[in-house]
Amino acid sequence: MSIRYENGMVEIISASSPITPAASLVPEHLSDDFINQPPGEIPAIPILGQPSLLQIALNRLPAVPVGRNNLKIQFGGNMWIATNNGRNFLAGTFMFEVTNEGYTITLKSTHIYPPRDIPRINWIKTSGPEIVLEYIVGPPASLKLISLSQDDSGRQRGGRGRENRENPEQETAIIEQREKEKQENAHFYLNTIGASIGTSFTAPLFICTLHGTIAPFKRSFFDIGIDMGWFSDMNSIDHFSLYPFTRFNYYIPFFDYRGGPFYDYRSGMFIGAGGGYGYTSYTVSKINKLSSSFFCFDFSTGLYLKGFTFSYSVRTNFNNANSKLSVGYLHRF
Repeated sequence: MSIRYENGMVEIISASSPITPAASLVPEHLSDDFINQPPGEIPAIPILGQPSLLQIALNRLPAVPVGRNNLKIQFGGNMWIATNNGRNFLAGTFMFEVTNEGYTITLKSTHIYPPRDIPRINWIKTSGPEIVLEYIVGPPASLKLISLSQDDSGRQRGGRGRENRENPEQETAIIEQREKEKQENAHFYLNTIGASIGTSFTAPLFICTLHGTIAPFKRSFFDIGIDMGWFSDMNSIDHFSLYPFTRFNYYIPFFDYRGGPFYDYRSGMFIGAGGGYGYTSYTVSKINKLSSSFFCFDFSTGLYLKGFTFSYSVRTNFNNANSKLSVGYLHRF
């Protein structure tokens, strides 16, 4: 980027030709694009562009006391981003005005970074304070605060992450951000109750399941229910069975590409394992009745699509095994 010599001279390396500015790192000639930069379209998330030579010099200066905060301001393109104690704080557009000693820099806030008590924080696009700074070329070069608008969201928040109660627009944006984060976070929790029907293709031929899911942890849930089975694939044998079970499943929500980079909480896939206690009864020729009970281990996987479920499970007592294919509906809370 640059070479600093023993006599204090700094040579900045550019892509075209070397420019040797004064010791204050400010080039002697600046284009109008760098003096008065149009804000253009404000992005949803502030991103710094390629810095000019003047912006490179500004980016090397230390933090500036603004209210109760020490803001380290970085410039790039037509945007600036300020951090407070290493954490994102404010961002926006700016305007340069030439003075006798250097430049007046007017920073217009277009984004704020929410307080620490908001989970999974992101930039919020909303108006904020206007900060006016004075840049003295020097040497030595310096950057100091001239004025600060009264609706200073950053000053009111201080370093403790408090919302600005005097700015309704900002407070509304923070509340909306909280609600959005809460809804997005809820996508990973599956709490339901419902039923399904299926078959094991042998005995039982018809299986009715009543069950519900409880999600105490993110991206997972417990599936608790009971299978009730009837009928056999042999005409002379009747079948009845009960199988209460509990499974622990890992849940993966699907992306909703139509709505942007957020999860579609209505759909996902799951995979898990668990166990239960089974009871079976066979009646041969309507006379002889045989019954047994046993513990089982089972494995299950399937899809949850906007309330409808499609699942396949296998259960075994390590002497024999059977499987179940089912479809059903779960009402989500």
